[in-house]
Amino acid sequence: MMHREIVVRKKAPVIAISLVIITCMLYIHEGLKFIKFESINTLKLCNIIIIAFTILILLREILSCSISYKYAVIADKLIVNKICRSNERNLASVKISDIEYIGPKSDAPKGIRCKSVGSFACNLFGKSTCTCIYKRDNQYYRFSFEPSSKFICRINEKLI
Repeated sequence: MMHREIVVRKKAPVIAISLVIITCMLYIHEGLKFIKFESINTLKLCNIIIIAFTILILLREILSCSISYKYAVIADKLIVNKICRSNERNLASVKISDIEYIGPKSDAPKGIRCKSVGSFACNLFGKSTCTCIYKRDNQYYRFSFEPSSKFICRINEKLI
């Protein structure tokens, strides 16, 4: 049995965040005019730093839109790949039989101490992310990802 899906970051939140960043930086730029600097060069340096910082943040947000994740269940494995432009890299490969818990983050068992492998989700604020807890070599590991409910049902069918 094979099931796969690709999750892509939505562009609307990135545009909104970019507009907020630009607005904040414009307010900071205007606020610097009211501060008395000893030298005009200090004001110029502050403005250059603000511009550079704004450009770096905006570039980071734009580049994050080119990242997507592919989740697949192939045979007896849950595979998570990161797709950045045209490059695909394997991030996690877990046997279904090793999975202890998969589901909403809020319902995850609290008593298990896990090492975090990472977050493989495209959303900004962690809404609708699921957690996968699995055991390998007597150690528990955990990662967050953003599958559909159908994908979770497929994995739970294999777990039973």
